[in-house]
Amino acid sequence: MLTSKQAAFCQHVTGGMLPSEAYRLAYPDTTASTIYSQSSKMLKNPNIAQELERIRQPVIQQQAWDQQRFVAELWTISQAAALKQQYSAATRALELIGKACGLLIDRQEITGIVHHAHYPQLTMDQLEAIASRAAELEAAGHTLSLESGSNPPETVPELT
Repeated sequence: MLTSKQAAFCQHVTGGMLPSEAYRLAYPDTTASTIYSQSSKMLKNPNIAQELERIRQPVIQQQAWDQQRFVAELWTISQAAALKQQYSAATRALELIGKACGLLIDRQEITGIVHHAHYPQLTMDQLEAIASRAAELEAAGHTLSLESGSNPPETVPELT
């Protein structure tokens, strides 16, 4: 059983408030120096965690979309659009179904020439920036390939 202050804390947190703000409202007599530590302890309390879960569960279930429901909804939209001869909308819905099922993947091939003779001229920060950007591009689904160039540029371009 929760106290009225604990229940208020739970309501504030599930309402979207930061735990520290929820604690400040539920326990107005608390000093500013202990609000963060006390709100953290409150979240670790098993009774509080259980109450937060109980309050959130109906919302989570109501908002839950799984792949099957998503695809079924898009299929309905596609069929309705096709019946209205809105083929662009129908095709877009089918495209989204393909993406949701992993059948269609957005990819963009980015190619370039890397002149390995210039690697010694790059700083460690520049090399790390290149590696980081390459990782970002790959994570976004881009295909990266490296080719050796026979005509290196006069200077190494600045990296920003």
